[in-house]
Amino acid sequence: MRIWHQSFADLKTLPIYADRLGLHASQIVASETRVDVHGMPATAPTSAVRYPFVEYVMHKAILDAVSDAERMGYDAVTLGCFNDPVLREARSLVDIPVLGLAETAILVGCFYGRRLGLVTTCASEAEAARELVEGYGLSARVAAYVTLAPEYSEDDLEEIGDSWPESLLDSVERAYSRCIGLGAEVVIPAEGVLNEWLVAARWEGLEPAALVDAMGLLWKQAEAMVDQRKSLNMTVSRQRYYRKPAGREAEQFGMLFGSADVPAH
Repeated sequence: MRIWHQSFADLKTLPIYADRLGLHASQIVASETRVDVHGMPATAPTSAVRYPFVEYVMHKAILDAVSDAERMGYDAVTLGCFNDPVLREARSLVDIPVLGLAETAILVGCFYGRRLGLVTTCASEAEAARELVEGYGLSARVAAYVTLAPEYSEDDLEEIGDSWPESLLDSVERAYSRCIGLGAEVVIPAEGVLNEWLVAARWEGLEPAALVDAMGLLWKQAEAMVDQRKSLNMTVSRQRYYRKPAGREAEQFGMLFGSADVPAH
């Protein structure tokens, strides 16, 4: 099994994070599964998700990558950004499973507790997570959106590297406890770099709430969905939300994809 993992950052600017992703994936998935980690083009700044138009322009690169993954024979694609960029569009584009980091962590998190808490690195991410959860219709399942204090950026966490400053660990622990105080039974790190830093730090949280390894869960769920596709013939519905052009429509829309032979469902 081959999984294409697509980050929403130029991983050449985040080498520690990139290495952690590769190591983490190799430790999580089955021995016969390979996770290939891909970053965005060099023109993609880590702060892109803060600016709607810049984010919109970058979405085409993600969809190109998803299309390439299917064409190259990958079994699934995982989108390693908690904003779940173009998840709907990607699922409508290809027939292999495409999973989003946030949707997966939140939906599977509901298996382990009634109410969830999301820990973000900055206030803007907390607001983006709230909007995403509302769009998924899952607001009633999220008890808290808690931001680290002080706030951190992806670049800050990259610079910290393999050190484990007490100030950051204390900040995470306070956010964790705050989530519990607000009613959360499951706590999710709502940012990829933060998740990988916590995994590397072997920080597993405190009882009684479960702390989710969102990225590990993403890859394991991708494996499960590939198995479900093969064993149960489970595929994404083309009825409405993930509708995909077929037949003559696929030929008519081929120009949008730079090719006349868009794969038809």
